[in-house]
Amino acid sequence: MNIKNSNYLKVSIIFFSIAIFFLNFYFKDFLLGGSRGDFIAFVFNNIQSVKSNFIFSIKNYGLLKDANWPLFYIIHAFGNPFSNNVETYLLSTTLIGFLTFIILSFAIKNNNFSYIQSLALASMILLMPWFNGRAHWGTSANLGWFFLVITFYFYSKIRLSSVEENSKNLTLFFICFFSSIALYIRPALAFFPVFFIITYFLSAEKFRHKISIIVYYSILSIPGWYLIYLWGGIYDHKNSDVVTDFHNYKNIINNIPLILNFFFFYLWPVYIFYIFDHGFKFFFKNHYISFFLLIFIFTFLSINGDLRYLSNFTLGGGAILELGYIIHDKYNVIFLLSSALGGSFIFNIIKNNYKNNFLLLIIILLVFGYPKFLYQDYFEPLVYLLLFCGLLKTDLLELVKKYFNKVIIIYSIYLTLYNLAVITYFNYNLT
Repeated sequence: MNIKNSNYLKVSIIFFSIAIFFLNFYFKDFLLGGSRGDFIAFVFNNIQSVKSNFIFSIKNYGLLKDANWPLFYIIHAFGNPFSNNVETYLLSTTLIGFLTFIILSFAIKNNNFSYIQSLALASMILLMPWFNGRAHWGTSANLGWFFLVITFYFYSKIRLSSVEENSKNLTLFFICFFSSIALYIRPALAFFPVFFIITYFLSAEKFRHKISIIVYYSILSIPGWYLIYLWGGIYDHKNSDVVTDFHNYKNIINNIPLILNFFFFYLWPVYIFYIFDHGFKFFFKNHYISFFLLIFIFTFLSINGDLRYLSNFTLGGGAILELGYIIHDKYNVIFLLSSALGGSFIFNIIKNNYKNNFLLLIIILLVFGYPKFLYQDYFEPLVYLLLFCGLLKTDLLELVKKYFNKVIIIYSIYLTLYNLAVITYFNYNLT
């Protein structure tokens, strides 16, 4: 394919993705039940409560029945001039979702993709149904992803050493500042500051820059420490038991198969071309030990009855587990096979750069494994961002560049079908 036709393909995919995103806004009543339900149940009302009685709402935050921290409500109550009206508010959050796509393209560009390639890769998030639902119904995840993507933009500049020494401190401040905002919106996004602090201190960067990070995060943590003092804990437990009931470290083990499955779900289109480029024999040689080890573990746990909970999900679990329910996959064979493949993907990504990738993935496992009900939208578009913003140090990005047009076609078809399938499922109760 010549350059002109190749660029025409990319531009077509970008505009198609944008059209789907705004078409979904127009038909937002038919989107995912969770995001719409949250908005109707408490999100918009909470914004108005914070706006009308700020001090009371913050002191008694548990009454708002939201497990996330209050910065999301503060920003929209006092920083969003369109938050007085439902329709204008939802339009404004949709535009935030669109801006997330634009900023993501710059973060991807920092990983040595061309402008048109970066826009095409970034536009894939506009086809993801959970990202659409959170943007069009204005829930906290939408704003959290926005600030996390800004963080990744600055982080990619630091990671690739594309920042001049005299401006490095400012870039480090932006990383600390925007990652702190993301954390105060969605506590699970704390995974990045933890990862960033550890890896930066283990790097060969100058000591004064490391001290700067400590100073920045120390200052930015003051509001968090104040809230902990105000509530008597990391959440206002006296007014709500929502956190203690549904967030516990004991859930981490049960959530491991789900997290492995989510990595398979978003990465398999790249691995198709891994096999195409290296051959199935090479792929099998590098993945069969981890794959069959996980299959053995899952089989043993299934026989022992320890995976029975996978058949009893009423909330969360993800698309592949739900598909198993629809087709009456009694033993969750499809789910466990894809989880084992996801685990083998992760194992080989870790082998690419043990120190960086193992640390990042173990932090994600520990932080995101806490909820009793693990929803797929917690990982959408997180897994995609980790790869294409370069947080995962892997040669997979070079593979994407080599087969770019084919990769982007597979992703766009796959995510479009996934989008349609989820909308159909939630509107026609395919159980």
